[in-house]
Amino acid sequence: MIHLSRLILLLICLPIACSHLPDIQPTPPDDAPTGSFPASIFLQGDWQLLHAIEATGPGGGKQTLLGLSQISSHTRSAHCVMMTLEGMVLFQATFDDGTLSVQRAVAPFDRPGMAVGIVEDLRMVFFTPDRPYIQTGRLYDGTRAYRYQLPDGGTQDIETQDQAHWVIHRYDRRHRLVRTVRPVSDQGRSEQGMPNQILLEAHGLVGYQLRMTLVEAQPLTIHPSSKKVNP
Repeated sequence: MIHLSRLILLLICLPIACSHLPDIQPTPPDDAPTGSFPASIFLQGDWQLLHAIEATGPGGGKQTLLGLSQISSHTRSAHCVMMTLEGMVLFQATFDDGTLSVQRAVAPFDRPGMAVGIVEDLRMVFFTPDRPYIQTGRLYDGTRAYRYQLPDGGTQDIETQDQAHWVIHRYDRRHRLVRTVRPVSDQGRSEQGMPNQILLEAHGLVGYQLRMTLVEAQPLTIHPSSKKVNP
């Protein structure tokens, strides 16, 4: 009879042992990547974006927030504000030159690691990986895939069919899936070429889902960190 503690340890270790990255099959030279993928699926330039965000928590509860962001692909910087529909600011932070600065964080946004998590989600949605891909090829279904090594030891895969059909998978260092980002393709694209709706899913026991609907996109002519958002 297996001792209870050993059984629990076995159940904990089993998903870790079974986790593995999808196989990317090398392709012949005449099937080499063409065009600007995968960079073209990400935001280009300096923009101020307003999203309506439907957040679904681990228990299924839903809340709608507004997210106002100033994003620069040139400097890889971001200034973001999360607020209620009535305009109450719940969270405000700036990421610039690798440094995160939090100006305001109201519960539950004041929890340890919450600010870093929000900025990492923003970077995953809007910024190209900051390292060259380490592998490219095709998955079992023929989809083109690009694989990147992350600074924390994790892995990020970008899978593309075209500019409207793509998905980003992020794995931790144990190859467990932790994030998925994809456009909701049947919602179309804005006149600026951005997805009208993006779905971000955080996987795991305390996973959540963010459905981000683009309300407004305005180009910026100045560095986001020099002009803070004033909601």
